[in-house]
Amino acid sequence: MTNIDISKMRNIFDKFDKNLDINTLREKLYSVSKSWAKQLPRKYNLSGLKFDKDINRYQIEHNNINYECLFLPSPVRKLYISLCGGGRSGKNYPVFLRWKYHNILNGNYICIDDPMYSEEINKSYSEKTNGVLWYYGTNDISYLQNMVPIIKRIMELLKVSPEDTVLFGSSGGGTAAIYLANILDGTTAFALNPQYELCSWKPQITKYFNDILGIDLTKKDIYGRNYIDITNKKSNFFLVENIASPVDYNQCTNFF
Repeated sequence: MTNIDISKMRNIFDKFDKNLDINTLREKLYSVSKSWAKQLPRKYNLSGLKFDKDINRYQIEHNNINYECLFLPSPVRKLYISLCGGGRSGKNYPVFLRWKYHNILNGNYICIDDPMYSEEINKSYSEKTNGVLWYYGTNDISYLQNMVPIIKRIMELLKVSPEDTVLFGSSGGGTAAIYLANILDGTTAFALNPQYELCSWKPQITKYFNDILGIDLTKKDIYGRNYIDITNKKSNFFLVENIASPVDYNQCTNFF
């Protein structure tokens, strides 16, 4: 076993005044500025993308698909990519999840919302869903496949290696993290209660895809989206499953 020098291990409270009490330390740890919420997104296409230290909101276009992003920078050359799921009732697009993790994460944080929900804005109430959409796309275009060059470009700009890139999310965001780590060699996916067999998730979502989007989730499509597998031995996958939830339990037991 390797000997570990405890004195060299980084404490997440080190950046704060040691004279503060523990409750104040915790408050500071979870206090991340929300000034970005007042920003309009800076718009770029893939080739022109660059980061400005004073800009946190970006809209990145690739193949006519716009990805809404929140970027919180760090001098540490690591990258954490937060991916979103459903549960959109009462929320305006775009939705950015887990941005308050930034003080805990030792690296750059970027959340990329699902463009599928931007297409929901102009639909009638009967045609909308608040459920998970998995960054699916259309029968012909995978929004996750289309996102890969954007992620590679972000890694290039931040000088971050695949081994220092983590994709994470819950539910549909977890599914997206697994899917992308399968494509991006050497990356790490943290997936909390992901869906692996999309048609078996919830009948109303399968019906929505079929009736509104014209997509049959029971079929194997050309992008491998409907039945998620772990195939990339060069990447790392951490799966967290809530076996007390029947729908999540059914997903993970069928997968394993």
